[in-house]
This record gives sequence, structure tokens and C-alpha cells, in this order.
Amino acid sequence: ELAERLEAAGRRVVPRAATTLVSFEDPDPPETRLRLAEAGVAIRDLPGTSLLRASVGAWNDATDLERLLDALA
Repeated sequence: ELAERLEAAGRRVVPRAATTLVSFEDPDPPETRLRLAEAGVAIRDLPGTSLLRASVGAWNDATDLERLLDALA
């Protein structure tokens, strides 16, 4: 669901297999990671790339996705 919602918001999502990891492009991954951390959202930036990566699993719910998407806006 996260990958679909990121794409709908205009983000390019890296193709992936059946995994809980969702990597997507960002203009400034390190800065965005820090900004999201301040908003209570834990994601990774992938050093040397233009990518952020979120891990979404059974422990996450719609509220978590909304918080991440809102913080990216």
C-alpha cells in the first residue's frame, strides 16, 4: 500500500519483489530522514543514492502510513 500511495503522490518507487522494504527517490535523502525522525517517523537514507527506504510490516497500521506520507508532504 505504501508504494502505491507514494507513486500516487508523485514519488518514484524503486521496483521491488515481495518485501516489506519500500525504496523511493527524494531530492535530499539525508535531510528528509532527519526531518522525518523529528516527526517520529523512522526511515533510512541509502548513502550515495537519491533514495529513502521505509520498512513496513504487520506491526504498522494506516496511522503509521499517514504519518509518513504527511511528513513527506
